[in-house]
Amino acid sequence: MAKILLPVCLLMMVFSIITFSCVDHSIPSNDPVIETGYAGGVGLNDGIDMNFRLSFKDLGSKGIVEYGISYIPYTTDVPNDEIYIDNPGVLLEKFTAPYPAILGEVKQSHAKFPYYGAIYYRAYVITADKYVFYGEKKFTILPK
Repeated sequence: MAKILLPVCLLMMVFSIITFSCVDHSIPSNDPVIETGYAGGVGLNDGIDMNFRLSFKDLGSKGIVEYGISYIPYTTDVPNDEIYIDNPGVLLEKFTAPYPAILGEVKQSHAKFPYYGAIYYRAYVITADKYVFYGEKKFTILPK
């Protein structure tokens, strides 16, 4: 009996060490995670000196080909349209050319921003496989 019990115990011990030794049970994300930052500006005589911000929490593994802020300007009524990049009423502030995608906050300035009133906006990112991911929607009242 002892001759059988010892190998069985050793086998159970090895099995439990292998089974419970894996600490990382999360599956890594392939999708980028982007957050919409705050937008603000300073009113000038010929427009607004605007600053847009977004933040990458995860760059994903698919490759980023474009990212930036999509927005809808309005002066009187809140726009009924969704802020998706395929919506013809949505304007894009692309960050891709001047700034590579990096973890953390990225800021883009737009001198002489031509709109007054307010804007609805959100961050977006397009991956190499042509999927679009969005940050949360925000709005800001533009300075005069």
